[in-house]
Amino acid sequence: MPTKPLYHPISRFMRSDKSLESLAIQSRQNDELLIAVRSRLPDPLCDHCLAAVLADNILTLFVDSPAWTARARFLKEPLQQDLQPLGISFAQLKIKILPPSNPKKAPRHPCPGISPENATLLSQSALGIEEPQLRQSLLRLASHIKK
Repeated sequence: MPTKPLYHPISRFMRSDKSLESLAIQSRQNDELLIAVRSRLPDPLCDHCLAAVLADNILTLFVDSPAWTARARFLKEPLQQDLQPLGISFAQLKIKILPPSNPKKAPRHPCPGISPENATLLSQSALGIEEPQLRQSLLRLASHIKK
């Protein structure tokens, strides 16, 4: 007796719900638009254009960093001319920044510490201070000797 599959393709669910199906169609159209736009962008910028959306006569391009927004703004007229033969027209161009989905964490740098000479000076200064909290803070700081 054949067993029932434990999983079903997501495309089956996408076709069963009209709103999901329309989202899938819109997603495919946006992917095709992105390909058309990227192929018409200058070489370094095309790699940084992550998405394109055309809605209400506004073409919105999503780039990966603020450095590319100014450069992309100057391309409105050339893009209008290049996309017109494909039946893609827009009156306004917007550029937005889309941060990466997995931002790289900055590496933690260990506390550099202080030189042995400075540690000695801090310890000597701490011994001459009457305020107990300040004396303890200076002694604690003096313990961070660079190794």
